[in-house]
Formats: sequence, C-alpha cells, structure tokens
Amino acid sequence: MFSPKVKKFIPHAESIFASFKGTDKTNIYDRNDVKDDLLTQFNGAVAFLKETFKVRSEIRGFYRFDIYEIPLDALREAVVNAIVHRDYAVKGTSIYVRIFDDRVEIENPGGLPDGITKRDFGKSSVRRNPIIADLFHDKFQEIIDAANQPGSIIKRQNIIEINPQEIGQQKEIITFISNIEQRFDEEQKKIELIAEPEQKQKAQINLELRKTILSTLPELNNAVINVNELTMPEIKQIAVEKIKQKIYSTPQKKLFAADMLKEVETAYETVVHDFVQNIIEIPRITIQQSNDVRSGFKAFDLDTRNLNNQPVSEEILVKKLREQENSVDIISRKGRGIHDSPENIIVNELMNYPEIDYDEQSDLLFKLTDQAIEKFRTYLDDDRLMNVVQFHKKEIGSYIYSQMMQHFYFEAPSYEKPVVKPFTRIEEHNFSKYTKDSIYHFSGTITSTNAIPNKIFSGFKKACHNLYKFDSKTEIEI
Repeated sequence: MFSPKVKKFIPHAESIFASFKGTDKTNIYDRNDVKDDLLTQFNGAVAFLKETFKVRSEIRGFYRFDIYEIPLDALREAVVNAIVHRDYAVKGTSIYVRIFDDRVEIENPGGLPDGITKRDFGKSSVRRNPIIADLFHDKFQEIIDAANQPGSIIKRQNIIEINPQEIGQQKEIITFISNIEQRFDEEQKKIELIAEPEQKQKAQINLELRKTILSTLPELNNAVINVNELTMPEIKQIAVEKIKQKIYSTPQKKLFAADMLKEVETAYETVVHDFVQNIIEIPRITIQQSNDVRSGFKAFDLDTRNLNNQPVSEEILVKKLREQENSVDIISRKGRGIHDSPENIIVNELMNYPEIDYDEQSDLLFKLTDQAIEKFRTYLDDDRLMNVVQFHKKEIGSYIYSQMMQHFYFEAPSYEKPVVKPFTRIEEHNFSKYTKDSIYHFSGTITSTNAIPNKIFSGFKKACHNLYKFDSKTEIEI
C-alpha cells in the first residue's frame, strides 16, 4: 500500500477527485485520478481540495491566515478515514471525493467492519486495517522520523556499504561438499602416500566402491519412506544391483569388478551408517496438476439501467485528454485497426483488469460494450456520445467490469498423488572468501559481528555440508 508500485499489485487501490458545477453530477469541471501509494493519494486529495475551495485571508497582527469555506482539518480527517477504513478486497471501484456547490461527498468501498452495526455509531469503533491506521494516525510522524534516520532499515536497504579496508583484497572460491565426501578426499590423500603397490591398489578399490555406493543412495529415495529404511534387506538388494550395474558400466571399475563385488555388502552397510549419521532429512514433495486451471466469464447481457453519464464542456474534455499519458485509444477488432471508436475506447479500458484476457473474451467484451453504447445512443448524439466515452471511460469500464465479476468462474485443477522423496543428493555449493582469511570454527568468537557474512565456518557434527556461511551472529547461535 505504501510502495511506489502499488498499482502493479493492487490496481484498484486508487482515489478519484472530481468537482461539479451545481448540486448534481451533470456538469463536471475538474477531475484527477491518483493511483500512487496511499500517502500520495492523501496528499493529492488535500491539494485538490485546496485548489477547489474558495479561500479568504485574515490579517492578525503581523501574520496572514488563510481560511477555507470548509475547515481543512475536518476534511483531512474525513479523507484519512476513507483511506484507512476502505475494504481493499473490493475490486472495480475507488475512493471518491466529490465537491458540489453545497456539499462535499467522500465515499469509500466496503460495508461495516465485522463487530459493528448501525446501533454502534458514535459509541464504538473497529479498525478494518490496523496497520494502515497506525501509519496515518497514532504513529505517523514517529514512523516518518524513524524512516529518515541515517541508520534506518529503509535507508540501509537502498545503500550498499563498502568497507574501505576490503577494497583491493583478493578473494578465492571455496567449494562446500558433504561431510562424507570430505572424508573421502582426505582418505584419497592418504592413499597417495602408500608406498606398497598392492596395499595401495586395495585401498583405492575400496574407496572407489564406497564412492559408487554413496552416489547410488539418492537413487533409492523413491523406494523408501525415510533414510533409516536404507538398511532394510529388500532395499539393500535393490542397491546392490544398481551398484553392480555401475561397476560393470565403467571401464576403469570393471577391471576390478571381482574384488569390488566381494566387499560390496559390507561396504554398503558402512556407507549407509555414515550417510544416516550425517544427513538431515529434508523431504522433497512434488505436487503436480492433472489438468489445467480454467477460468473466465459466462455469457450474460449488461444491465444498463444505471448508465446515465452526461457530457462535459469541451474545455474540460481537452484538459482531461492532455493529462492522460495517451489520449488515443487503439485496439484491433476482428483483425481490423480501429482508432478512437467508442467501443474500442471502452474495451481498451476493460483490458486493464487482471481477470480479463482479451484473446479469450474479446467477443463478450465487445458484446457488453455495444450494449452500453446502445444505451448511450438513446439520449446522446454521436458527438456527445464520444464526449461521454472519452471523459467517463474509467467509470464505464468499472461499471461493466463489476457486472462481469458477478459471472466470473474458476475451476480449480485436480492433482496427482504427491511424490515424496525423503532425501535428495547433497549438491556442492561455491562461496567466496578473502584469500588471507581463515576458516573459523562456528563456536569461536568473531570480534566484529558485521564481518560474519564474509566468513566461512566449519566444525559441525551433523550437517549436510562441511562448511557454511551465515548472515548474522544470531543465525550462528540458532
């Protein structure tokens, strides 16, 4: 609601300000639509009221005071209440501030909040949107002041801080592997130091066998419910067959297949024990749709009884068109380009609503728009019709859209049986660190806690990887 891109996520969170000549909506002479964040909408409302109301000045001593025909403080409070207590779940409508010669109307979408009835008027109140209410009322200035502090999170999230001492320092890439793979790497280094050829070959065959077993275990995650079932005889038999296939399919291992197969069952139990002790089971659940989501609008006829928009003066219309980012509405109908036709202007407005897909619903859109145009033609000539459509296109689009949503349908998809894998392969990860920096034990003390995100930690008894990085001291302690 306070994001500068609020219209991207909540397109109906807007305010419309309009002033009329007289006491009804026949003659409009100014209008402004604001789709920005709520604070901008509030400021826009106050600015519009100031520009519209008559003002007189009084000199009191050395100071001049502007006095509006209606006290601005009262109007500000009314606008704040409209923004704060609007039901933002209601689509197809807006907050309206209408100024007439004899009154000001402020209208916001939504009924009474839960827990309030008409009998409670003047006796009790319920905040529909408590967070928005806090920002606009009790804590407004406090929050603004805190946000403007140099160290506030709002300031910091937009600033990349660089430590001057780190500029120019060299970095290196460290690969994080599983604890078992780390032990395999350490064992490989020891094997390289064995002088006796036969002993060295035997140790190498055993290590390659255990590596093959470790790479096979993730392939069994469809056959077990949890990691402990890897020790079950029937699962072990499946694993042994997969291991044999890998040995015979690899030329280097095939040379020593007989020696490996003698040790496969014993080695399997050893590797599984280490695997169970080091892994942290994080199930991967796959839920797949069995059919597509279907949504759209059922065919219906537009209820045009309340479509009675009136034209405005040419001066007001020209001003309105100049304020728009694009005063020419163009859309293609049945393969033909049509510029500035009343029907296409309205359809183009309807296409702004997220539920509407022009490719799927073009026939219905033009049908409803044609019915709206036919209603206007009952009391307007062609020139006045174009005036009404160009000036009131948002209101007409909103009118049609609100009826379309009454005929909206959504068919939820069905799903196939979930596929649950109790564990998956522990993949390698790469992180960087300063070359001159050490790898720290996680229980040690880092003098500057701000430097923790740049450090690499080890010393974990049970973990998926041998090394980790953390964002804060709190994360390490958890």
